[in-house]
Amino acid sequence: PLYRKEGYTYVDISEDHYAVIGSTSAKKSRNIAMPSIETIARGMESMIITDSKGELAKRHISGLEARGYNVVVLDFKGMSADTWNPMEYIYKLYTAGKKDKALEKIEDFVDVLSAPSRKCTKDVYWNLMSEMFLKGCLDMMLHCCSEDEYNIKNLISLVNRKNEKVLEKLHCWIPENETAFESLFNVRSTPKKTYSCIISTVNTILKMFMINNKLCNMLSKNSFDINKIGDEPTAVFIVVPDNKETLNGVISLFVSQISEMLIEKADKSKYGRLERRVNWILDEFGNIATINGFSSMITAARSRNMRFFIFVQSLEQIENKYEDAKTIIANCSKIFLHSNEYSTLDQISKLCGTRIIGNRECPLMSVRDLQQLSKEKGEALILKNRCKPFVTRLWDIDDYSIFTFKFQDIPVKEIRNTKALNWKHVADEMEAGWRPFYGRDISKIKEKKEEEFNALFNDIFE
Repeated sequence: PLYRKEGYTYVDISEDHYAVIGSTSAKKSRNIAMPSIETIARGMESMIITDSKGELAKRHISGLEARGYNVVVLDFKGMSADTWNPMEYIYKLYTAGKKDKALEKIEDFVDVLSAPSRKCTKDVYWNLMSEMFLKGCLDMMLHCCSEDEYNIKNLISLVNRKNEKVLEKLHCWIPENETAFESLFNVRSTPKKTYSCIISTVNTILKMFMINNKLCNMLSKNSFDINKIGDEPTAVFIVVPDNKETLNGVISLFVSQISEMLIEKADKSKYGRLERRVNWILDEFGNIATINGFSSMITAARSRNMRFFIFVQSLEQIENKYEDAKTIIANCSKIFLHSNEYSTLDQISKLCGTRIIGNRECPLMSVRDLQQLSKEKGEALILKNRCKPFVTRLWDIDDYSIFTFKFQDIPVKEIRNTKALNWKHVADEMEAGWRPFYGRDISKIKEKKEEEFNALFNDIFE
């Protein structure tokens, strides 16, 4: 919503992305995010929403479901709603024959896992070696695990010290020209004490998942079909804990993966666009970990029928997090509510342009004018691409008589405990020829084993 007059609300239905700039308590959610969700829902467009407090989900779930939306809630606070396996996308790339792309995504995944540990150490050697070890394990798992087995719980089980001999056996079976062999060899060939320290660093990286079984189960399987987001009316709420940053990397990984999948889906469609527009409402965008390739993502999204709404407290939040921040900012129209950061105020003032008063050139909106926009009146400055800047009045969500809400708690779903693989049994199955490993064709072996079993069964039955 950009303007309201005489009972009409004027909304922007164009393909423009928006950067919403407002300091804490500037009413970014109540004046912009919440009304946007409601107006988008009336167009039956899909949306993916980061929700720092869970208030957006609680307010909108009931109404969206009543309209026929498929509502998904990834609740990283309560961890009792929907589930998502971040490793499934890697596996699908591998099975589709895109091995190089799968290895690239393994790099991204390990980078996200190790980021918190990397910040806390001065000696990068241990992190680099532990990352190499994890990449080798994830690469090897691609060749021996099924889609359901390829998850973080089985990764944790594999690197456990009790499976050290099993891992050694698996490593010996990997062809020497494979990337996994080299990665694991570089770590396993180190002196015993060094190897022990590397494994300790690996455990530190995975500690967040090892001590939190609910989180581990939540990230070990998918409870929804990601591919339907661009087909059916879907709303995905990502509830983010606002009191800790440890999960921000996982959330940025979700945004990156889903966006990439949607772009691929659009490219395969007849007109190179998603049939149903997908709107990204990224609240507290400045507090989410850096999203790899975001500037390319936001550039490519418009032509694929996707829009981004990024909510920040100041432009500095984008500039401090992204090297190509200028590209991101330039690709967005802007809604300014309030800021205490002078550089943000100065940039917005300059974007508004100037006017001639007497013989002097004066800013159309000075820094002081921007600081004095009324929160009570809902005043906001709109800088829409190709349009003149204007000051509007945005309504609070509760002032819209057409929007009615039935508040409800985030739905609790039964998340079954994911059982980890017994890696000794996995190795035994490989040795017996019952499980594939690096392109080994086991179909004929399986057929022979089944024939032997059926013959034995028939003999007993007779």
